[in-house]
Amino acid sequence: MFKLNEEDSDDEIYITYFESISSYFLSEDNIEQALSIIELMAQTISSFAREYRYKVSINIDEAINELNQRFREHGVGYQYESGQIVRVDSEFIHAEAVKPVLQLLSNPTYIGAQEEFLNAHEHYRHSRYDAALTDCLKAFESTMKIIIHKRSLVCDKNATSKKLVDCCLSNELIPKFWTDQFNSLSNILTSSIGTPRNKLSGHGKGNDEIEVPEHLIQYVLHMTASTIVFLIKAEESLD
Repeated sequence: MFKLNEEDSDDEIYITYFESISSYFLSEDNIEQALSIIELMAQTISSFAREYRYKVSINIDEAINELNQRFREHGVGYQYESGQIVRVDSEFIHAEAVKPVLQLLSNPTYIGAQEEFLNAHEHYRHSRYDAALTDCLKAFESTMKIIIHKRSLVCDKNATSKKLVDCCLSNELIPKFWTDQFNSLSNILTSSIGTPRNKLSGHGKGNDEIEVPEHLIQYVLHMTASTIVFLIKAEESLD
């Protein structure tokens, strides 16, 4: 239990908090609970270090890098990215798709898509695969809607993912001489992101309980990340 007495000094309070959290963490056998403690502490330290950056000596970026390095060294399968713990199923895909998309989505312009993509990873971490599929599609659609609005393109604000992709193609976000290739890409995107969500999580399941397999959500998460990176980079190349 945390203790807070009026006569305690700030240093004493800090030590009490630290010892209480450390003791709880070291005695906790539940992996999800332990990860949540790490996540909460990283968020707290990061917020404190950035708010009082002129008064503290801690380098939060170095601290986070060390945390992630220790995760990798022990094969934990998680990383701390953009303020939360995310699952890492492939180091290569994480480095080439997940990290780049989080960096691009950190732009305030894409705050809605960033929140949805992080929510998808949060659901995935906790095995809520239906919800993860839904937020993958939301992040994908939000990215296109943001780009379409940014470029003042004409498109129905209630358009589905397929119509949004068509809008991006027809407005040359993707070069016309790649139309055939990206019509194929459009089919892949709407079948790998939109369709699984519609069939497995977006509508009532009736009397048949449909389970979303883990390998499917892994694929959709990675496809979503790679596609968002492509769309944002394609939009940036127009300037």
